[in-house]
Amino acid sequence: MVEITEKFQNSRAEAKTIIGYAKNRDQMEFFEGSISGAIVRPRGISGFGWDAIFKPDGQNQTFAEMTLAEKNTLSMRKIAFEKLRDFLRIV
Repeated sequence: MVEITEKFQNSRAEAKTIIGYAKNRDQMEFFEGSISGAIVRPRGISGFGWDAIFKPDGQNQTFAEMTLAEKNTLSMRKIAFEKLRDFLRIV
């Protein structure tokens, strides 16, 4: 993956999660969480498959180098779930 970013001289990346909520067949809502970052050479040993090559903007570590607690403070899943939570509070 890093070789591709080097070839195109663009290491920018965005990790996204979309969570869907269906009250019924006609009422569906989608909530997106995203985090911008860069593709880097693999670093770290923990986490999901691509965590070792994704370094979020403003961070010095890849997701794989972070503790689970650190990663969860930045997580695109967290952002999407917070949007779902906020929606459910007003419904």
